[in-house]
Amino acid sequence: MLYSDPKLLCRFLSLCGGNWHNTIYVTCGNCLYDNPCRQSDFLFLPDKKGTPVCLRAEDALVIFPERPEASECLFSLTIRQFRNMYKAYFEQLPEGMCPVQWSVKTLTDTLYNW
Repeated sequence: MLYSDPKLLCRFLSLCGGNWHNTIYVTCGNCLYDNPCRQSDFLFLPDKKGTPVCLRAEDALVIFPERPEASECLFSLTIRQFRNMYKAYFEQLPEGMCPVQWSVKTLTDTLYNW
């Protein structure tokens, strides 16, 4: 079962050319946020505006024929490095909310802003 929106999946797959090896792997470790993901960690790539387009590990396991590994991606980051890299982007992040979940929701909302 996929948890990501189809438009978001399409954007992510377009950015990485359908190959998870072309993505950046982010390790979350033990989640400290409200409503943790079923699988920690996620893949992401910035779009042409620099916005992070994230794919949670639980969806990557469904989409790709093999499990994405941090060592086989372009490079890997910790969740702390990811948050610091996008510090200005996450200024609107509500207290206690996972930055990945917030990023996915925010980007999905813009995909349906007709």
